[in-house]
Amino acid sequence: MPQYTTFEQPICERATREQVRWYALTVPYQHERQTEKALQSKGLETLVPLYRSRRQWSDRVKDVDLPLFAGYVPCHFDLSDRIQVLDTPGVAKIVGFGGAPAALEDSEMAAIQRVVAAKLPLAPWPYLKAGDRVRVEHGPLRKQDPGRFVGRIWVEDLGNSIVRSNGTYVPAIPSRRTPPARYFQFDSWRVNVTLDVWAPSQIYVEEPGSSVEGRPSIPRFKAQTRIWGYAAASSNKWDELTQILVDSGSQVEDHAPSKDLSPLESQRVWERQAEENVVARLEKSGLLAPSGPVDDVLNTVVNNLIVSANLNVEARCRVLLTTPLETFSIGHTIVISRGLIDVLPDEASLALVLADELSHIALGHRTPTQFAFRNQTMLTDAEMFLRLHFERTTPELEAAGKKTVEIMRASPYQKTANAGLFLKALGSRSSALPRLLAANLGNQLANPEALGRLAEFTASAPDLEESHLEQIAALPLGSRVKLDPWRDQITLVKTRPLELLSPREKMPFEITPFILYLTRSP
Repeated sequence: MPQYTTFEQPICERATREQVRWYALTVPYQHERQTEKALQSKGLETLVPLYRSRRQWSDRVKDVDLPLFAGYVPCHFDLSDRIQVLDTPGVAKIVGFGGAPAALEDSEMAAIQRVVAAKLPLAPWPYLKAGDRVRVEHGPLRKQDPGRFVGRIWVEDLGNSIVRSNGTYVPAIPSRRTPPARYFQFDSWRVNVTLDVWAPSQIYVEEPGSSVEGRPSIPRFKAQTRIWGYAAASSNKWDELTQILVDSGSQVEDHAPSKDLSPLESQRVWERQAEENVVARLEKSGLLAPSGPVDDVLNTVVNNLIVSANLNVEARCRVLLTTPLETFSIGHTIVISRGLIDVLPDEASLALVLADELSHIALGHRTPTQFAFRNQTMLTDAEMFLRLHFERTTPELEAAGKKTVEIMRASPYQKTANAGLFLKALGSRSSALPRLLAANLGNQLANPEALGRLAEFTASAPDLEESHLEQIAALPLGSRVKLDPWRDQITLVKTRPLELLSPREKMPFEITPFILYLTRSP
């Protein structure tokens, strides 16, 4: 029969060994050996291999030992001891990528140690000069001729991390193996998300168009890219099967009074379980923002609607971090996208959008209860967009439209002129902004059916006048919500009001460049 061997090791010891890695430290030129001695005096392991070089002076020739890696000292330590390392005289910083220390490969360090121990002749390879062309022989970019960046970069003054890149890439000369490359003009920003980590956050792209009859050209297209979810939990399909939750409740009472649930109560609990499963899965994937101050503002508006219309329901709001304009409700949770909050012109317009989803809750429209089975939400992020859909049927939408009118008539939000203008602006741009108006999970806000249900508000609104400075039908994207890309927390943007100088500056539903005020994480 097969023989098995068990291996036991204390968890703390194993974890410590995994965390101790080789890192490269930058030091002043010709101070490598002094810094190495200072590190060794603290009990740290270092490796500064030397090579013999012949130097010519005016009066003599001499062989000297020089560091193989000039300006660097490899050191073996735990990152939790980085302060002790950085406090060592001569140490400037720990070499890293994107502001985070980057460990050296153990196999590479072992190879260097073997070469040093074998006393083989060593010499540094001549350094590459700016403008030299190189070819990558291993990895995903093997045998590709990359372009070269042309533009301007900004570097922060402590860790020398790149925080902004503005420009483009110059395509490499195409060969028979590589098609001609195309690069956009871009303005890329990084933000300090945690200690010494500057993570890519926002990218703006603008491609110029061609001028017509001497008139200045307008951009052929513009694009924004927002990046978040750095600290989001991994979304493995089967990770739920490996987690056990133990409820530490009170002791079992043999003669406790009956706590049986009626069929109606059981149905409500079942629907609430489906709601909680969906919300937890969306938040875990980084699509749903954690509860925060923006939710409080939304909940205040919803509570005003509930109280004024005397609705016997409860509801809460959550924010979907994506840009397309959409809303949906699951159980008693109203979900509204970040992009939709951005472009709404005022609180009455927000109340109208929330009232439309609140109507489904007040009318008791059903929750998709298949999600009460936990395996139904054990999906990869890609599968979620295929499986999680919360569109309402046509009869439900028509009933909700009538209920929305009732709720808004009883609400404190009686000045709905801007809300009607917002709906008109949506309708007028439905063909020009298909991607922005295409819902991922919920109901599309700008289709003719949705606008028809709320025709009472558009009919009572004034005509849409693009040339009037005083008439603001919708705001540009990014006007309301600010996103922390590390924790996915959102807050309301705090900007000073500016007077519009021309109708062009109204920019309804448009995207604009990013200009960030960069700060370091405390």
